[in-house]
Amino acid sequence: MSGAYGLDLAEVAKSNAPQVLDVPAAPGHVNEKNEKELYIPDDSSQSQSREESSTDPNGKEYPTPEEVATLRRVCGSVPWSSFTIAVIELCERFSYYGTTVVFVNFIQQPLPEGSTTGAAGTDGQAGALGMGQRASTGLTTFNSMWAYFMPLVGAYMADQYWGRYKTIQVSIFIAIVGHIILIMSALPSVIAHPERSIACFSVGLIIFGIGTGGFKPNISPLIAEQYESRHPKQYIKVQKNGERVIVDPTMTVSRIYMYFYLMINLGALSGQIGMVYAEKYVGFWLSFVLPTCLFLFCPTIMYLMRNKYARRPPTGSVLTKALKLWGLAMKGRWSLNPIQTAKNMRSNDFWESVKPSRLGQAKPVWMTFDDIWVDEVRRGFKACTVFLWIPLYWLAYNQMTTNLISQAATMELHGAPNDLINNINPIALVIFIPICDLFLYPGLERMGIRFTPLKKIAWGFGMSSASMIASAVTQHYIYKLGACGNYPSGETPSGDPCEPAPINVWVQTIPYLLIAFSEIFTSITALEYAFTKAPKNLRSVVTSIFLFMSAVSYALGQAFVSLSADPLLTWNYMTISILAALGCVGFWTTHHKLDKEEDKLNFIPESSFKGRQLSHGGQAAMESPVVPNPQAQRESQEKARRAQEQRDKFEREMAQRRATRPTDKNIPDGIEELILGDGVQQYKRLRDFERRLDATMMRKRLDMQDSRHQVTKRHKTMRIWVSNTFETLPAQESGLDPIYDFSGSTMGLYRMKIEGRLLDDEDDPSSDDDSDDEEARKDKDTMDHNEPPVRPVLQQPRTKLSHFFKQITLELHRDKSTPADLGLDTFVEWKKPPPTAKDLVLPPEADFNTLEIERRFDSTVNCTINLYRDDDRFLLSEPLADLLDSKIEDRKSIIIGIYDYIRALNLQQDDEKRAVQCDERLRKVFNRDVVFIPDITTLIMPHCFPLPPLSLPYTLHFDPTTTTDPPTPTIYDITLTIQPPPLALPQPSTTSLQTLANFDNNLALIVQALQHSRAKHAFFTEMEKDP
Repeated sequence: MSGAYGLDLAEVAKSNAPQVLDVPAAPGHVNEKNEKELYIPDDSSQSQSREESSTDPNGKEYPTPEEVATLRRVCGSVPWSSFTIAVIELCERFSYYGTTVVFVNFIQQPLPEGSTTGAAGTDGQAGALGMGQRASTGLTTFNSMWAYFMPLVGAYMADQYWGRYKTIQVSIFIAIVGHIILIMSALPSVIAHPERSIACFSVGLIIFGIGTGGFKPNISPLIAEQYESRHPKQYIKVQKNGERVIVDPTMTVSRIYMYFYLMINLGALSGQIGMVYAEKYVGFWLSFVLPTCLFLFCPTIMYLMRNKYARRPPTGSVLTKALKLWGLAMKGRWSLNPIQTAKNMRSNDFWESVKPSRLGQAKPVWMTFDDIWVDEVRRGFKACTVFLWIPLYWLAYNQMTTNLISQAATMELHGAPNDLINNINPIALVIFIPICDLFLYPGLERMGIRFTPLKKIAWGFGMSSASMIASAVTQHYIYKLGACGNYPSGETPSGDPCEPAPINVWVQTIPYLLIAFSEIFTSITALEYAFTKAPKNLRSVVTSIFLFMSAVSYALGQAFVSLSADPLLTWNYMTISILAALGCVGFWTTHHKLDKEEDKLNFIPESSFKGRQLSHGGQAAMESPVVPNPQAQRESQEKARRAQEQRDKFEREMAQRRATRPTDKNIPDGIEELILGDGVQQYKRLRDFERRLDATMMRKRLDMQDSRHQVTKRHKTMRIWVSNTFETLPAQESGLDPIYDFSGSTMGLYRMKIEGRLLDDEDDPSSDDDSDDEEARKDKDTMDHNEPPVRPVLQQPRTKLSHFFKQITLELHRDKSTPADLGLDTFVEWKKPPPTAKDLVLPPEADFNTLEIERRFDSTVNCTINLYRDDDRFLLSEPLADLLDSKIEDRKSIIIGIYDYIRALNLQQDDEKRAVQCDERLRKVFNRDVVFIPDITTLIMPHCFPLPPLSLPYTLHFDPTTTTDPPTPTIYDITLTIQPPPLALPQPSTTSLQTLANFDNNLALIVQALQHSRAKHAFFTEMEKDP
């Protein structure tokens, strides 16, 4: 049946647990929007999957669909290895911001009189080279853009060749070289020669930026992968108060990035404040040396933790394949109109049309991946389109480090340096990140509000816009209340500096706090979004694209330089506020539909395509995606052991509770002597009958279960009658003026009838061994033009033609001499519509025995009728067919066959039952030495191909002299595979079961009372005889 179903909560829950049914839909199964979805099995297999996959081998319980929809979601525990990476990031940010914070004074300000290091003491201005504001602005802007451009290169090297861990180590070494060169440029003997110092400084700046670019896009995915390697999917956790909650990896990754960002700001804050005082009182050499010393902790920690980190190996030319895939999808979609090009890129079939299952034999040689990887690439490109709006946010954010510092200088400082006020931002982040993590986000979750990543980013845009409004209002009152009016940074007519406006500088706390909250919502969430939405072998690249947006924002900022001066600063803030507000509206307008797909995108199964994985020797190495360290495995095993002990304890307690209930319904021996009448004998006979009835019902139920799971497929013959009639049309109806029609041919109208019915067993030539009709034994391509149609009598219920085929096409083989402009249809197609959403019943247009086609044509022509079977079976590749000894099988039979083969040859590893050691046959199928059982369903997909259509040749007759009424049909017999539906087991009502249970409990209590009475009677009788 063409058509598919939407991804609902059942599939989200199902994707949490490793199971054989968690695979993509069969090729060609798409929904109304042509979006690829997960495979939805039938009810029986789905319920069986839930029962088998509710827990993993370590005892971890996965949520059911109902639990996914109703249970509260919480964060998991962050592994301690992630905290060490956060410390590494703190040291790196201390070194970066501590070094760059003094660049302006080092380049712009001259060397103080009497100083050789650049230090000026309490009242002086630190400086070194004295090259002016233009040189300092140019070099600092270059450094910012360079540091955010190089992540593209660093990410490429990590994903393609080195992996994240090695790329970070190499980048740290390069950055250390850059630090050393910067220290050399600040030595007293070098500062004395500004031209030499600036040359040395420029070289160090370039090398320093290369190291930073390789570090930044790789450290953030690495910290989140430490948790993902241990808990890749949602699982159930029972709180101390007994509440069942879902531990959500997405929320945990969000928490990791929040504290990761907190460490960034701790490092930046301490580095900026400390190095400003180092340059002021000691010299620039110290402000370069101290960050370098702290930066040396980074390689030390990385080396000590080398065996503790979960690392993902490099995957070769994956980025190249992703770009080729996008280029293939763009074929035929380019337009001179950019709006039309954008619409073509957002069409529903943009990615669906380039999936390997859709291309079939026409796929390029480089397309070695599966359909799921195309879905992952689509998700990654969606994330990149989200990041295209980020420059508008950074445009507002960058005002904090430029114009807001200048604004502070025109206000009453009360002893605080104007360049110290912007540290309110990192201080606010350090305070509010834990508040958001511990109170705001969990509070919204308890209220049932899903504060998704895209909602957070949109709120961040809004708060950055509000921050610029607050800055514009402050600037307005500076102009209004200042002594120099609209030129507060200028001079009075006497040449003295203008007096500050009577406004306390701490009023800037408002925009800085709003910027801090917007940073929590936008910047942190964008890092999280880059990690969760990128393909696992392209995470560094997608993260680098997010970082590159900062470089774009710096370039956009150059357009506002003319507004960054008095008296236009109010317009500057308002313009940027409007741009941020437009960014908020535009961002949500273009991505609110994507926000509804959040769970779908998060739970796309991981593709089996890993790219080219290289070992140290350069040979291809088959490695698992993320290899947890041995200590983590031991910790996981210990947790599983403790969880198993708790479950055993719970079972023992329940067993003890059940043991206290009376369950014996047998009357004790000897009591019939104490009761008058034959009631005891009748009760015993009734109990005996009940035992026999229970045994009979249990045996029947077991027999029904066996028959239900051992349904054998039957092969039946369908007879198809094909006939056509012909009707001549007037010239006016044919579309030709008879005055100008010199062809001599007559346009006609043909009506073709295709009728098919299943033959009964007595009429089925495939099951009648004594039939003398040799024509009936011919195969499906045998035609009989002379025998009149004999309609067999069908049994109820009747199975119709449309039930067996999902598509029927008619191809007319037109003669090349026939004009192509006559409007003649040479291809006719019928597709089975999907069932209705409520009861999955086929609509009337898909429930028929006879298909009639009416089209225009002008001559006798040969044609082909193609019948595409509506079958869940696949045509298997040669290696898989050799393994299963069958060329056509359905998905379930393939999985069962492979598993039976594995068990028969005892190929499962002793220490890890999920791992299978492949023999020669399995190696041909999976192309690897070791395969994990949960991955088998994905790995077999490249070996499963759609069944070819059944082709029936036919000749359409258009000669009225040879066409009879009724026409003589052409008969075809085709063999179809019929699988009867599984038997439904009778399910007793809950009320009946409860009533029977109550009867049993009452009987047990009565028997227990009889036993107590008998014991009392025996005691008192003996006491009477012998007191």
